[in-house]
Amino acid sequence: GTSLTLRSLPKDGEWLGASYYLYDDDGDGVKDTCYVYGTMSDTTSVCGSNFVARQQNYKTLGFYKVLSDNPDVTHAIINCSLGLRKSTQSIFSDCTKLTSLKFGENFDTTNITNMHSMFNNCKSSTSLDISSFDTSNVTNMSCMFMYCSSLTILDVSNFNTSKVTDMHGMFRTCKSL
Repeated sequence: GTSLTLRSLPKDGEWLGASYYLYDDDGDGVKDTCYVYGTMSDTTSVCGSNFVARQQNYKTLGFYKVLSDNPDVTHAIINCSLGLRKSTQSIFSDCTKLTSLKFGENFDTTNITNMHSMFNNCKSSTSLDISSFDTSNVTNMSCMFMYCSSLTILDVSNFNTSKVTDMHGMFRTCKSL
């Protein structure tokens, strides 16, 4: 893969205040990898207060928007700070073509309380290592991996679920796990 340093990265776009850079990771001439860095300054909820608002918001604010603007992207490395966010609800919802999603050390989930539908319908992803997530303050993990039907490897080995009060549908239709 390509060796990246933050000082040398051009900015191809922004996502919730963080920057992203698109690059060709495998030398085939297609910019199929998105590297997200910086700090999310936008604390606008990616979800909404009702179904219609939720559908509109994640399609305009979630990572879904980055993918629809950059249709060749199938891999993502998320290494941005979540800033003041308390919720990652629906942040990666409907990222159906992502086959690879990795998280860097700057993606700190310590302050997150709501992970509802965080990876909902990431149906092309086959593995997800989120063992570095700090879930000690999370209360809602409902539908977190719902419709992730291709997942065969999911590392949640370090999850602390002591404060979680809602896990309904967390693994619904994860038929390959």
